Amino acid sequence: MRSCMSRLCLTVAILSSVSALAVSVNISSPTDNASVTSPLTLRASAVPGSGHQLTGWQVYIDGNSTSAYSAYGVSGIDTALNVPDGTHTIQVKVWDGSGNDADQTITVNVVNHGVTVDVRSPGNGATVFSPVDFEARAVSAHPITGWHIYVDGGTDPVFSKDNASSIFGSVPVSPGTHKFVVRAWDATGAFGDQTLTLTVSNPPPPPTGNAYTNIDDINPWINCGNGCANTGGGGAQATTGQALVSSPSEDGTAHQFTISGTVPFTNGYWYIERNPSNTTDLPSGVVTSQTYSFDLLIPSAVRNAPQAIEWETQQQFNNVIYNTGWQALYANGADPTKMLMRTFLYHGAHWYPTGIWLPRFTPDSFHHIQVDETVSGSTIFFDDIWVDGIKYIPIPGSSGEQHPAFSPGGALTTKFNNAVQLDLNGSDTPYDIFIDNMTLVHNP
Repeated sequence: MRSCMSRLCLTVAILSSVSALAVSVNISSPTDNASVTSPLTLRASAVPGSGHQLTGWQVYIDGNSTSAYSAYGVSGIDTALNVPDGTHTIQVKVWDGSGNDADQTITVNVVNHGVTVDVRSPGNGATVFSPVDFEARAVSAHPITGWHIYVDGGTDPVFSKDNASSIFGSVPVSPGTHKFVVRAWDATGAFGDQTLTLTVSNPPPPPTGNAYTNIDDINPWINCGNGCANTGGGGAQATTGQALVSSPSEDGTAHQFTISGTVPFTNGYWYIERNPSNTTDLPSGVVTSQTYSFDLLIPSAVRNAPQAIEWETQQQFNNVIYNTGWQALYANGADPTKMLMRTFLYHGAHWYPTGIWLPRFTPDSFHHIQVDETVSGSTIFFDDIWVDGIKYIPIPGSSGEQHPAFSPGGALTTKFNNAVQLDLNGSDTPYDIFIDNMTLVHNP
């Protein structure tokens, strides 16, 4: 009996090891057995084995030994494939740095007449905030000449656009569950559509307390590149810029932050410092509850460029540091359509996951972001994040749910700052963001 149990334990250990090394791949578009037009949109994501990075992708059609598409060093693919009429198999294969691989095969029926509509955001069944931001693309053998969006079976469109192969549209709608039809036409009069059922929520309740408002209208913010301790980095610095702009904006003035350079993974850090010499209404004690909110827009031309977008507040009071950093991690190694939300532990300069996965921000539209935090004793609690009226809560017990405050020793100047940070990706792709309506509400 003892020997049998040993073999059982060995088997479990081997299976656990194999599971940790496994690579997985998921094709999100098109679906298996779908009817599509050519070129068809192929989207897939993959997860490498533990401790490894994805190294390569290959796409094969009908078992052909020559790949129809290749990519390297990316966590996902999003491409257009030219496929002739008829029924075909598409195999997506991916490798990680260990040499392990995984693949998935789907069957599609290609018909080069008609129109295929691909709604990229929001996903079917999602809970959203009004106005609902739609991002969609259409494919046909002929030019796309028009778009309509209909709500709840209505015959009058709530959104229209002409002569465009893609749309980024906002549709105001009352709270509740609604059915949306997104339809596109081509030059022959043929059309295609996609139907989604969405739940529209109410906006978050307005915070109460002392407030710093229109923070985005301050110019310039202090900028310190990789030299700031908060950024978690050092050495080479990115090239950064900032400016007040009238467009795009919601209230007539927004703050544009830009980052570029030739060194991958460098960052830019901008902050507003409030101390006794420049601010008369500093908090009278440790801030025990606060709400940091703003509207953020990413231009469509750089929609996938960020490594990460980060924001934080930092209070220094009675020689203790209370940091509330949040990070939207684009380069998460798992899903090229999502952002992993992480929070910052100041002592150790490390980011920890909350378990919250959000859809990447739809470009060319302002998105309302609100984060709420509380402090009890020496513990900082990251209570929630709202994005466009949808509330997300860190998974209980996740490493990013709470962090301790930090007492470095020695005297610290009393401060209450807020900041924004942009990180360059591994290809040092330049990008910019626009922030409007920034408010920091605090108690006391």
